[in-house]
Amino acid sequence: MVTHGGSDAWRAGLVHPVLVSWADSATVAVVNLLPQQRWRERAMETTEVTWRLDGAGSTTARSSWRVSGPDLRPTDGEDHAPLTAVPVIERGMDWLRRWSRLLAEPATGELRMPALLLPPDRPPSRRPGRSLTAHDLVARFRATMSPTAFALATRLAAAPLTVRVVRAVARAMIRSGPEQLTEVLTSDLVRPVPRAAASGDTSIRYEFVHGVRERLLTLGYRDRTVEVQHLVEYELAHDVEAVRNLTLRVKDPRNASYERVTPAAEPYLRVELAVHLSLGGPNLVAAARLGQSLGSPIPRQVRRVLQPPSVIAHRTMESGMSDRVNAPDPEGSFGTAAQITLDAERGIFPSRRPTNDLQPVQRLDGQLPAIVGNLPLRNTNFTGRRELLDSLHQRLSAGTTAVLPEALHGAGGVGKSQLAIEYVYLHQQDFDLIWWIPAERPAQIQSALVELAARLELPVPSTANTAVPAALEALRIGRPYSNWLLVFDNAEDPDSVEQFFPKGGPGSIVVTSRNGAWREVANSLPVDVFERQESIDLLRRRGPDLAVDDADRLAAALGDLPLAIEQAAAWRAETRMPADEYLDLLDASRPVLDEESTQQDYPELVAAAWNVSLNWLRGQDLPALRLLQMCSFFAPEPIGKVLLSKPRALRIHPDLDLLVRNPVRLNRAIRTIGRLSLARIDHRTNSFQMHRLVQRVLINQMDPQDRDALRHGAHMLLAGNDPDQPDDADHWPRYAQLYPHIVASGAEGCSNELVRDMVLNEAMYLWRWGDHLAARDLSQRAWTAWRADGDQADPDSLRMASWLGFMHFVVGDYAAAASLNAETLELYRQTLGEDQEETLNALGAVAADHRVAGDFAGALDRSLVVYEQAKQIFGEEEPFTLRAAHNLAVSMRLSGLFGRALQLDEQSYQRRVQIYGTDHLDSLSTFGGINLDRRELGDYVAAHANQETVVATARRMLKYDDHPEVLRQSHMLASFRRKAGHHHDALDLSSDVLRRFRTRYGDDHPDTVLATLTFAIDQRLTGDLRAAREAAEVAVEGLRRLYGEDHPHTAGAQVDLAVTLRLLGECEQARELDQAAVQRLTGRLGDSHALVLAARINLASDHYDLGDVAAARALDADSLEQCRRVLGDAHPTTLVCALNLAMDLRDLGRDVEASTLFDTSLEQLRQTLGARHPAVAAVGAGVRANCDIDPLPL
Repeated sequence: MVTHGGSDAWRAGLVHPVLVSWADSATVAVVNLLPQQRWRERAMETTEVTWRLDGAGSTTARSSWRVSGPDLRPTDGEDHAPLTAVPVIERGMDWLRRWSRLLAEPATGELRMPALLLPPDRPPSRRPGRSLTAHDLVARFRATMSPTAFALATRLAAAPLTVRVVRAVARAMIRSGPEQLTEVLTSDLVRPVPRAAASGDTSIRYEFVHGVRERLLTLGYRDRTVEVQHLVEYELAHDVEAVRNLTLRVKDPRNASYERVTPAAEPYLRVELAVHLSLGGPNLVAAARLGQSLGSPIPRQVRRVLQPPSVIAHRTMESGMSDRVNAPDPEGSFGTAAQITLDAERGIFPSRRPTNDLQPVQRLDGQLPAIVGNLPLRNTNFTGRRELLDSLHQRLSAGTTAVLPEALHGAGGVGKSQLAIEYVYLHQQDFDLIWWIPAERPAQIQSALVELAARLELPVPSTANTAVPAALEALRIGRPYSNWLLVFDNAEDPDSVEQFFPKGGPGSIVVTSRNGAWREVANSLPVDVFERQESIDLLRRRGPDLAVDDADRLAAALGDLPLAIEQAAAWRAETRMPADEYLDLLDASRPVLDEESTQQDYPELVAAAWNVSLNWLRGQDLPALRLLQMCSFFAPEPIGKVLLSKPRALRIHPDLDLLVRNPVRLNRAIRTIGRLSLARIDHRTNSFQMHRLVQRVLINQMDPQDRDALRHGAHMLLAGNDPDQPDDADHWPRYAQLYPHIVASGAEGCSNELVRDMVLNEAMYLWRWGDHLAARDLSQRAWTAWRADGDQADPDSLRMASWLGFMHFVVGDYAAAASLNAETLELYRQTLGEDQEETLNALGAVAADHRVAGDFAGALDRSLVVYEQAKQIFGEEEPFTLRAAHNLAVSMRLSGLFGRALQLDEQSYQRRVQIYGTDHLDSLSTFGGINLDRRELGDYVAAHANQETVVATARRMLKYDDHPEVLRQSHMLASFRRKAGHHHDALDLSSDVLRRFRTRYGDDHPDTVLATLTFAIDQRLTGDLRAAREAAEVAVEGLRRLYGEDHPHTAGAQVDLAVTLRLLGECEQARELDQAAVQRLTGRLGDSHALVLAARINLASDHYDLGDVAAARALDADSLEQCRRVLGDAHPTTLVCALNLAMDLRDLGRDVEASTLFDTSLEQLRQTLGARHPAVAAVGAGVRANCDIDPLPL
C-alpha cells in the first residue's frame, strides 16, 4: 500500500481492518510517501520491531516479530487479542532493498523496521475537536512539518494550485522534492477541488482552506511572492487568459486594469487579489480595482487608505493636510480607482521597501534612460572633439566592451571627463541606465554602486559588501536593465578598478584616466590637447569680438590645453580684455608648477592662465580666493554648499569665518568663482567642483604658513560636518561625502581633537558600511601620524590603537592585532591603572587574541578578570559588564565549560531583556549563546527550536538575510538543524549562508571558511561524499591559513574531513588525520575536553574499519568513561560512544555484554533525540556513529 497517511480514512481507523485482512493472505508493507519523522503527525503511530520471516512465501500475519525497544502494549492483566504487525517503510531504495532482501532470503537473519501494530478489528472512530482557525492550521503545520515544506507552502500560497504551477514552484525551490510537496498537498491546509471542476494540468486542482492562503502570504517573503507570479504567468499564460500580463500588473499595479471578469477567470483572479493585498503599498491600488470587479468585500488594509471624495478634492486644490486623511470609506465598499491611485502617489500607503523582481524592462525607441545617476552638469560651451565622439560611439555601438572597456586616457586638463559627459548627453536615449562613478578610490566606487543598488531596488542592505555585489550581478545578468552604460571617471589604478566591472555583462563601460596603463587592459582612445581650430572656436564662442588671429595667438600661448583655453575664454568673457593685454598678464603671472606637473609636460604659461584670475581675486575678492585655496586641499570631487555652511561654531580661518557664516556672502563668492571658471558650479546638486590642476596651482602658490593654516581650516570645516554617529545608517551618506576629502586633505595627520574624533568616526563608518580594508588603512595612517606627533601613550593615540587592533582582527591580520593589543594594554596599565574601562577593554581584546591563537585557557583567565572587575566597578547590570559576561561565556564554551556558560548566559539574557527588551541585537546575541550552550550540553531538539526563533526574530528586526547578524545566527542554525536530524534542511541553509558569506566577504574570510566546513558536513550527511571531501579540504586549508596548524579549529576540521575519507574507503588516511588531530587537541585542551573525546571516538572507528577491533574497543572504552564523567550519561556523544563500543564487543565475541550495552544505549538515544532521528535509525541498523565537530565562535 502506497500512502501519505493523512486522509480521513487513516484518521478514522478505516484502513486498519483492510491491512489486517490482507496480511492474513499475503506479504504486505505500507510505503509512506513522507519521511519517517513525519509519520506520527499523520495519524500513523509506528513501533520499531525486529522481524524474522519463518520461510519463503510466509504471509505478514505469520511472520515472527518482537518489539525492539520497550513494549508499550497494555499490561493491565486482561487478555488482549493478538496484534498484527505490518511494516511501514519510506519510498527510498535503501528501505525497499532491505525489506525485499529479507523477503527473498528469510534465512539471512533479523531486520529492524517500524511497523503498525493492529488489532484484529478496530472500530472506526472520529476524533472530536474544535474547528481550527486558519491561524491554528498554519501554526500546527509550521510546528510539525519540515522548514522546507513550510517555505514551499508560503510560495504555493501565491499561486493558483494547478498541476503545472505546483510542479514549477516546487522545482524552483532548492531541496524541495516529492516529500515536501506531499507534506503540503496532503495537509489540512489544502483540499482537492472536485474532479468535475478541475480537468487538465492548467485547471485549479487544489484550494487552500479559507483564510490559510492569506495567513501563509503574511509569513512568506515579498520577493518570493513576486517570483511566483512570474512562474504562474510563464506556465499558464498560453492557456489561461486571466494570468496574462500578471507580472506587469504586480510590477506596475497603479496601471493594472480588470475590465472583464468571466466565471472561468474568477478563481485565478481571487488568488491575484490575495497577492496584491499581501504585497501592500501601491499594490493596494490594483487590489481595489480587482476587488471592485470581483464584487468582494473591502479588506481592512485597503479601507485604511481610502478617503471621502471631499477630502481628496481638498488635498488636490490645497497644500494643507486634512485631519481626515486616513478616514475609511463610510460606505464600506471599494473606493474608486482614481481615488486610491491618488492616495498611493501621495504616500498614504504603508511604507515598505520595494523589492526588485529583476525582470527585463522594455524601453521605447527615443525614450530617455529609466535611471541616470551622478551625471555631472553638461558643459554648454563644449566645443569640437567630433572625431573622438564619433569614434567612441562606433565602438560602443559595436558592443566591444563586452570584452574590454573603452578607456579615454590622456594628460590632465585635456578634457577626458568633459568628452565622456558630452557623449552621455548626446546618446543618453540609446541606454536604459547610465551611471557615473567617481573612481579615484575604491571606496568612492563602492559608494556609487551602493547608491545604484538602491535605485535598482535590490533587496539588500546599504552596506558595501552586500549592495556592491548585488548591483554588479544585476548588471551582469542584465536585469532589470540590459542596455546600461557605466562611466568610471578618473580611474587611475586598473587593478583596483577592474574588480568593479560587471564581468561579461551586456552593457558598456567607459573609463577616463591619466594612467597610460589602461592601454594594456582596455580599448584605448587617446585624448590630446585641442586642435588649433577647436581652441580658436572655444575662445571666440565665449568672446565673439576676438579676432581669429588673436585667438590663434592665445591658443598657442596656452598650448591648446582645453582647461587653460576655457579659463582664458571665461576671463575674457568677464573682462573683455584685449588679447595683447591678456598675453602680457600671462607673462607677468608665469609660475612654476610642482615636479609632478612638470613631468606631465605642462608649460609654465598653462598655470599662468589661472594665475591671471587668481591674482585678480587676490586684489578684488580675498575671501573668494581663500575659499578656493582652502578647497584646493579637498578631493577634486563635488563640494556641496552644505559642507561649507559649517553647522558647528568652529574657527576655520580669519579670512573665512565670516564668509561661511553668511549665506549671502558665501553664494556671492561661489558665483564669482564660477564666472571665472575656476570651479564648475552645479545648481542641481548645489555644489561646485575644482579641477585637480587648479588645486595644484593654488597649493603651489601658497607660502608655508598659508598652506598650513588653510589646510587646517579644511580639516576644521570637515570636522564641523561630522554627524558624530557612525553607527547610524541615516548618516552614512554624509560620511561617504566626507571620506574623499578627509583622505585628500590628510586630515588623519591633524592634531586637533575634533578632527581626530572625525577621523575615528570615519573609520568606524567604513567598517560598519562594509569597506573593512579602507577602514583599516585609514586607522593605520592615523595611528602612525598621531604616535609620531607626540607621546605614544596620549589618549588619542591609545584610542586609535584600540580601534586599529580591532580592525587588524576584522581583516584577519591576527598577528598584527595581537601585537598591537598587547602593547596598548600595557600602555593603559601604565597610564590609567588596572581598574579603568579602557584598560578592561584592552584586556578583553587580548583575551580575544588568545582565543584566535588557540589558547582557550589563557583567554578564559583574562575574560574572567574583565568580568569580575567590571562587576565590582560598574555593577552587574551595566552594559559594559553585560558585554564582559557575554565574552566570558564565549571563553567558557571554548574551554568546554558548557554548564557554567549556560548559567552565565541565562543571567545575562535576563538582564539584557530588562534593559533593552527582547527585540535588541544584544539580547538576541545572548539568546543565541544560550542555544549554543544547550546544544553542547546535548539538548539538540530544544536548542534547534529556540535557534529557529532567534533567526526568525533577527530577520524580522534587520529586514535582510544578508545582514551579518542574520548570517551568523543562520550559520549556527544550520548546524542546529543537522544535530536535530533535519539534514536536508540543514544543507539548504548552510549552502545559502555560504553563498552569502562568499558574496559579502570573499572566500578567505573566517566566516566563509567556517561556513564551508558546515556545508561540507551537511553534504556528507545527505550522501554527497565527494563534494563533502572537496569542501572539507578547502575548509581545512583555510583554517590552517587563518589560525595555524595547531589551532583547535583546524584540528577539528581535520576530524570532520577524516570522517568523509573513511566513508570513501580511505581508512588509513583518515586514521592518520585523526591521530594527528587527537594529539594536537589533547596538547591544547587536555584529554577530557569535549573536542578531544569526539576526535577519539572517530579515531576508534578508523581502527574498527581497518580491522583492529581490539584497538577500537580500548579507545572506545576509555572514551566512554571520560564522556560519562565530563558530558553525562545521557549526552548524545556519550550514547553513540557506548553504541560503538557495543559493536566492538560484539565483534570480539562478548555478545551478552554487547547486547545489554547496545539495547540500553539505543533506548536512551531514542529518548534523547527522538525515535525518528536519523542517527537513531542508523545505529539501530548497525551503522557506527560519527561525531561531527562544529567549531564554536571565537
